[in-house]
Amino acid sequence: MTLISLTGALAAFLTTAAFVPQAYKTIRYRATDDLSLATFSMLLIGTILWLVYGYYIGDLPLMVANGITASLAGLIFLLKVRSMRTARLRR
Repeated sequence: MTLISLTGALAAFLTTAAFVPQAYKTIRYRATDDLSLATFSMLLIGTILWLVYGYYIGDLPLMVANGITASLAGLIFLLKVRSMRTARLRR
């Protein structure tokens, strides 16, 4: 593994790992009131685009990291939308 590949793998690991605690807390407690739908929409779209980009350039660390992050962001996005829908129906 080259130094640049190692740098990319480490960056992918750290950025994905940094997101895991937020995802874990949100999924465990189902509390999404303080989360921004716009932020998670942009994060989800951005990580999907990075995943596609990684696929086209053949960068496995980029694909794995963004695949994991997109999955977690997508789940949080769905929880946020569901929470908003439930709150709307209660009114």
